[in-house]
Amino acid sequence: MWQELAQGPQFAFDGKGRFFVSNTAYIMTGTHLQYLLGYLNSRLNEITYSRWYCTKLGSSGTRWLNQHVLSIPVPPITPQNQSLVAQIESLVNEILERKRGNPDADTRDLEREIDELVYRLYDLTDDEIRLIEGKLSKDGPAGA
Repeated sequence: MWQELAQGPQFAFDGKGRFFVSNTAYIMTGTHLQYLLGYLNSRLNEITYSRWYCTKLGSSGTRWLNQHVLSIPVPPITPQNQSLVAQIESLVNEILERKRGNPDADTRDLEREIDELVYRLYDLTDDEIRLIEGKLSKDGPAGA
């Protein structure tokens, strides 16, 4: 699930149906939701979404419209990348477990590992990764 108006990717997982969405938010169902959660919250998705898919709200806000999110080209799961997908899902599960025990738990180390795995899904070079990382640090979380 995600809210439409945010300062960056803020996708959340509700495996037990406990969340209630009142307005301006969306719920996604299907398989491999932990993989999608990891991918959609990744730094690569943040920069590509803000650059090519989203509607900006001033200098710091982003509209995560359903039709735009659903058109994000998430890499399909293939025999070649199944291992990377499984690692992403495992890290997402670890983040969810830490947050379940302490909602304020620092999970930046695990999030960083997910970012690195997402870069590997695309076989990005070190130069391409530096470009993405530099773009985010220069422009902030949702920079264009």
